[in-house]
Amino acid sequence: MAAFCTSFYSFRLAYLTFLNNTNAYKQSIEHIHDPAPLVICALLPLALGSM
Repeated sequence: MAAFCTSFYSFRLAYLTFLNNTNAYKQSIEHIHDPAPLVICALLPLALGSM
């Protein structure tokens, strides 16, 4: 039973994250931009350390 629940919620998570339409407002999607270079430099060691 636990394996079924885990697989169900894992599938649900993947579906809602990657396959479902977004719930965000169109105005907020239009204003999305890349982070500043300083933020990228701060996140790069964290990303490399997580691998």
